[in-house]
Amino acid sequence: MGTTLAALRAKRAPFGTWWTRDLGDLRDRMRPARRAGSIDSETVAGILSDVEERGGLIDAPAAPRPSERRFAPRLLPLKYAFDRDLAALMIVVLSPLLLLLAVIVKVSSPGPVLFRQQRIGQDGRGFVMFKFRSMKLPTAMVRFEPAPGLAPGGVEGVDRRTTVGRVIRLLSIDELPQLFNVLRGEMSLVGPRPERPQYVERFSRDLPGYVDRHLARPGITGWAQVNG
Repeated sequence: MGTTLAALRAKRAPFGTWWTRDLGDLRDRMRPARRAGSIDSETVAGILSDVEERGGLIDAPAAPRPSERRFAPRLLPLKYAFDRDLAALMIVVLSPLLLLLAVIVKVSSPGPVLFRQQRIGQDGRGFVMFKFRSMKLPTAMVRFEPAPGLAPGGVEGVDRRTTVGRVIRLLSIDELPQLFNVLRGEMSLVGPRPERPQYVERFSRDLPGYVDRHLARPGITGWAQVNG
């Protein structure tokens, strides 16, 4: 059995190549890179699809063996330190806006200024995430169950947004209190969307690779937040 190479480097995998003997092993070889964030699930699916369309792996025993990872976990503390410093600066700079929004939310409808909710963060640890309240009722007291087929970040139930709530959610400025979550080391500026425990339980069961997003801190913004 000669060593085989999942090439597809120019089209699908500019980050490197994997030496492997079969398709199952290829999936295993890609898993660390996916968890490290140097390759996403869509790219993994594309590589596997291309390999299957070609009828198997590409024989290239003489090719050099490159590294399969470029992501350096040792840089995460530096990244998180940068997040905290920038979050602190943003809190200072945006403090007049934060105070103004707090007053507007308070006078717009009865209830607390901040909405607090349990979310799941890095390594599956729970934390309390902050937002400006945008609902008519204290939503922290309302029990939500994920609707069947609901995607991460989906909205379920009766629309109880206030007029102010609609505006601040449209502008995404209801998320600004999460700067304090970043300052506390619970979130990052950019990262996966933090979900509620019941959603995490369902998505971990139904979506392959979903749990990998908990290898990093969740973010105020990110691909899911921008596109969902």
